[in-house]
Amino acid sequence: MSPQSGAIVVALLVMFLAFGGGLKSVAWSDFASALVIVLSLVIALPLILGGDIGGAGDYWNGMPETHRTFSGGLSWLQLLGYFLPLFLLILADQNMYQRLGASRDESEAKKSTAGFFFSSFLVTIPVALLGSAAVVLLPKIAPDTAILSLAGRDYLPTIMGGLLLAGALAFIITTGSSFLLSGAGNIVYDVVQRLMGRELNDAKRLRVHAMVLGVVVTITWEQLDQPYDLNSVLISLPVALIALVAGSLVMPDRTVRSLDERVPDPV
Repeated sequence: MSPQSGAIVVALLVMFLAFGGGLKSVAWSDFASALVIVLSLVIALPLILGGDIGGAGDYWNGMPETHRTFSGGLSWLQLLGYFLPLFLLILADQNMYQRLGASRDESEAKKSTAGFFFSSFLVTIPVALLGSAAVVLLPKIAPDTAILSLAGRDYLPTIMGGLLLAGALAFIITTGSSFLLSGAGNIVYDVVQRLMGRELNDAKRLRVHAMVLGVVVTITWEQLDQPYDLNSVLISLPVALIALVAGSLVMPDRTVRSLDERVPDPV
C-alpha cells in the first residue's frame, strides 16, 4: 500500500471513530490502542536488547561516545529546544484536558492524572531504549524510521514485528482521532458560540495576537531551516511572551473596564 493510500484509509477510520460516537468512541479506541502500544514496546525491548545486540553491555558499548553522555552531544540550548515543546504541550494539551473534563467527578480526574503520569513511563522509556538500540544495529538509519525499521528487518519474530507496527498504527489513530475531536470542539464552542456575531473584547484580542506572533515566527524560523541549529520554540516562545506582556501593559485600563462591565453591582 502506498503512503497516500494508507493516509486515506487511516483518515476514514479516524473520522468514523470521531463521528460515530464522539469522545466516548475515541476514549475506548484510545484505551485499546494504549494496550497494543504498551504491549508491543514492553515485549519488543528485551528481544532487541538480548537478541542481535547481545545484551545490555554490548548495547551500551555499541553506541557512539556522544550518545553515552547526559546531553547526547547537544548544547544546553539545543536540549532546551527539545524539552520545551513537550513541556508546553503537557501544560496545555487540549486532548488531555478534554479527557479530564469528561471524568465522572474530581476524584476520578485526579486518579486519571496520576495514572497518566506513571503509565507514560511504560511508553517513553521503551521508545528511548529501542530508538537508541536502532542506532547500534543500524547506524545510518533515519531517526524517524528507527523503531519501525526494527520491526521490518528480521530483528524481531514476524508476529512481534507485526505487533510493533500495529502499535505504531495505534499511535497514529489515537492522535488523529484526538485532534479531530479537538478541532470539532474549537469550531463548536470557540467559533459558533463565541465568535460568530460577537465582537472580541480587548482581552480576547490580546490572546489572539500573542498566538499570531508565535505562529508567524515559528513558520518563518522553520522555513529558514532552523538557523544555528536551534528549534523554533526557542525563538517563538520569547516573542509570544514579550507580545503578551507588552500588550497587557499597553491596555490595562480598557481590559479592566470591560471586565467591570460584566460584573453586576452587588447592591
